[in-house]
Amino acid sequence: TGVYNSTPGFWNYTTMRDVNNLIVYNNIGSYTGSNDWGFEVVCTNGVISSIGGNNNLVPNEIGSFVLSGHGEKADWLQKNARLGMSVEINMADKSVHLTYDEYSAISGMELEIKSLWDDFNASKDRFDNIDYTAVEAAIKKLEADVQTAKDKFDEDGDTQALSDAMTKFNADAQDVAL
Repeated sequence: TGVYNSTPGFWNYTTMRDVNNLIVYNNIGSYTGSNDWGFEVVCTNGVISSIGGNNNLVPNEIGSFVLSGHGEKADWLQKNARLGMSVEINMADKSVHLTYDEYSAISGMELEIKSLWDDFNASKDRFDNIDYTAVEAAIKKLEADVQTAKDKFDEDGDTQALSDAMTKFNADAQDVAL
């Protein structure tokens, strides 16, 4: 981990996305209305909470927005945006600042676990043919592992243990069969 900061320019606010543009949609509670030829990142309270798709809902929380890219800007978002990153928008110079640090990594793992729980509950609602007991146990183990890594980092700032936990988390999360 460590601090990683990346900054692109953006074109405008809450307007039609055009070729190679990055648009910031900030009308909370509204959909972006974008087409399939781009890529979006949802930011809730200044943190990337969802990655991918189009026509995303701008979260209802104050300070939330959707970054919507087309062409080069969509490629930039796909390459640089990660769950849990903090995002700042500078209206004066029309820049977007993505920052990834140890806390972003922890937040990203917590958001991924939330997504796994959402998928698990949707599978239950659909009566999918999966081993519910095994999947639930796997998600709970991921939660415990992330909490242990978070506690260790908070206690002594051990970035290597956090990095190791992230590597293990990424491998283990792929094994959760939903």
